[in-house]
Amino acid sequence: MISVPKYVFLLSDSLGETVTRVARAATTQFDKNEEIVLSNHFNIQDTHRIDEVIAEARQVDCCLMYTMVEKELHRHLCNAITEAGLPGYDIMEPALSMISHLLGHEPSYRPGLTHQLDASYFERIEAIEFAVKYDDGKFPQGFLLADIILLGVSRTSKTPLSMYLANRGYKVANLPLIGGTVIPPEIEQAPRERIIGLSIDAEILIQVRQERLRDLHLPADAIYAQRSHIENELLQAQQLFERLGCKVIDVSYKAIEETASRVIAHISASKPI
Repeated sequence: MISVPKYVFLLSDSLGETVTRVARAATTQFDKNEEIVLSNHFNIQDTHRIDEVIAEARQVDCCLMYTMVEKELHRHLCNAITEAGLPGYDIMEPALSMISHLLGHEPSYRPGLTHQLDASYFERIEAIEFAVKYDDGKFPQGFLLADIILLGVSRTSKTPLSMYLANRGYKVANLPLIGGTVIPPEIEQAPRERIIGLSIDAEILIQVRQERLRDLHLPADAIYAQRSHIENELLQAQQLFERLGCKVIDVSYKAIEETASRVIAHISASKPI
């Protein structure tokens, strides 16, 4: 016996992401042998297009699911579905009505806001992947692609700061400044306002590095944590910052969040109006 397909018409005045997800989640709860066809009709901008879709829907065995936020299009679609005698379900209206009652005011009724949130999410994911890829100066070309470039000696929280900023959507590359480090030419070519030098008090850095050596079960008097070595590293870093003319932020006694706030304030102020 030949199976007659059942159609679920999906309509939206935006990208249709919400109604598609709900429809797919719902259809997976039914026998896979039943042929269900999702018929997509998205970015609907006028009533004429709605009438075309309704006419098409009347020719098959179907139901309609929709997210139509624009008020006039929503009203026209609801009337058209009723007149055609078709089963239809508004994905958004029950939730909007309940939250509107809770808050005591109407929603904004602007199409595409869900997509905007999704875009923001994917921008953060992209920034996190960028921070991982260009951590510790692995690939110098990243300095020319980054929104923010962090420079600092070891244990100035470059990587944690990079990840925190990435979660705010900034693409961050960082470079550890080790004695005798040759600065990649990409640093010299990068816009100065994007470069942030991280400084730290020598006494604090000695303590931080000694703790790090203990964690690694290494001698606490290793050159890595010796005062003369650290003071020389910090001096070289300061000289580099002065030569580059970049912004310098002292991370001594500061939480990652506070340092990040200062970085963002600097970057925001540096953007052309």
